[in-house]
Amino acid sequence: MSAFLDQNSPVGTVYYASFWSRAAAKAIDVTLLLVPVKLVEAFSKASTLGGSERAHRWLAAFAFVLLWFVYESVMESSRYQATLGKRALGIVVVQGGTNNRLSLARACVRSLVQVISVYFLAAGYLIALVTRRKQALHDLIVNSVVLPGTV
Repeated sequence: MSAFLDQNSPVGTVYYASFWSRAAAKAIDVTLLLVPVKLVEAFSKASTLGGSERAHRWLAAFAFVLLWFVYESVMESSRYQATLGKRALGIVVVQGGTNNRLSLARACVRSLVQVISVYFLAAGYLIALVTRRKQALHDLIVNSVVLPGTV
């Protein structure tokens, strides 16, 4: 892995991915995930199961949360250490202190906290604006950091 280091700064200075690059990566990922979710919603509406509009929306919301959880957990614990959105922006998730990739269990906890954070007005994400290592709540809980760089 190569993180972005400033050649003019003290040895070992690490630069963390910015809040805005992480937000842009999340926007890419959400957009990608909405495509299959909207297909699930369309198929459920077209099926002979019937149901109310509200039921179809709940199904779509459940599909989105489940897909998000699995997608983020698997991608961030993979050899790429990043979702497609993070890869597009050149940022990776690593275990704090070691720069190793996250275990699947740690990535699952991280994803679960992200899902919960969304329901609390994304407050867990906003913490990254004020922490030294630009860590959001889900990063603090599992001791992960997001770095600019490649694997």
